[in-house]
Amino acid sequence: MNIFTKYYHNKLMTKVSKYLSLYSNSPKTVALKLIFWNLKFVFSRYKSIKTFNDNLQHIAIEILGGIGDQIIGARYVEALSHSLSENVKIDILCEAQDLRSLQTIFCNKTFINSIQIDKKQIEYDLKIRLIRFPIVLSYLPHRLDENTLRYVQQLEEFNKKHSELFDNDYLARCWSLMNKQTRIDQADFNNYLHLSELDFVLNITEDYKAVLDKFNLSNTKFITIQTGAGYHFQNIKNEVRSWPIRSYNQLVKMLKKKYPQYKLVQIGEQKQSKIDGLDIDLRGKTSLEELFVLLKYASLHVSQEGGMPIIRHFVKGGISVVLFGPTDENFIGFEENINISNRKCFGVCEWINQDWVRKCAHTGNNAECMQNITPEMIMNKIQKFGVLK
Repeated sequence: MNIFTKYYHNKLMTKVSKYLSLYSNSPKTVALKLIFWNLKFVFSRYKSIKTFNDNLQHIAIEILGGIGDQIIGARYVEALSHSLSENVKIDILCEAQDLRSLQTIFCNKTFINSIQIDKKQIEYDLKIRLIRFPIVLSYLPHRLDENTLRYVQQLEEFNKKHSELFDNDYLARCWSLMNKQTRIDQADFNNYLHLSELDFVLNITEDYKAVLDKFNLSNTKFITIQTGAGYHFQNIKNEVRSWPIRSYNQLVKMLKKKYPQYKLVQIGEQKQSKIDGLDIDLRGKTSLEELFVLLKYASLHVSQEGGMPIIRHFVKGGISVVLFGPTDENFIGFEENINISNRKCFGVCEWINQDWVRKCAHTGNNAECMQNITPEMIMNKIQKFGVLK
């Protein structure tokens, strides 16, 4: 297979996988999308594909998903780098919108060579895509050593044997839990990389004192609170993981009455709902590096399940109160946190269908499991565990 043919084949398989995932219930839509893409490809100007001819193994990892997925992906890449030979260069590939966050996540991580937007102009010796389980997109056997080839073979065999897990993240979660793995270890399906033993830490590059000074948080105790699920979900109305804003408002009143010595600070995206009665509103006013600092030095963080508790865990920040509804605290939650759920339906339903994040699988509208969590439940847990003094 020549370079051009391989280039076309890899791009085609990528599109097939993407369209099957997005339009699994409409084969006609998949076919039309592929026809349109092929026509566009044929009439577009083909750019030359660069290949490598040195003695190094050039590996590209394409990381997808939100900030939490990206952090979990970075952890996988570090474990992978430890298991491969020394003659490896690893590039991180991403979409343009994710470049800045990945640069922050991988800052000062010496196990990677570069982070770049994937322009499809380089034929890597091995290219892997990751969001849940690793997928081999392409590889050149003659350029890989025995150790790397062995790992590629394991990935391909797993994909072939468990293809259904790559089509449905609901099944993927079930499979991982049955094999005693949580979300942060999910990519290492056979423990080949010893991912569960890796102590991954997010580096903080900002001067924490300067950041705290900037936001008037020096020499004071504070609690961070976030509504909504972050950048990738900010435009979704009635996102089913969201806790009602009226509940946040009531919780803030309770916290201020019980713990008046703490400043209450809202963080997150500007589009997320504003909470009443806060001391400081930092929605849309912080960089990701500054968020790392705030989440590390906060006395407590409160939010629904999402990227913020994952950041706090990996900057070694301390306890978070995390609200779970459609998503599984046993799969995504961390042991040090106060993970709260109050389901009265059949159980967690993340990715039970393609529209799970917009419509509750049980009610077709707002998720009752999130409505059932009360501010009183949260306050009782905080007081029970003595989180705030």
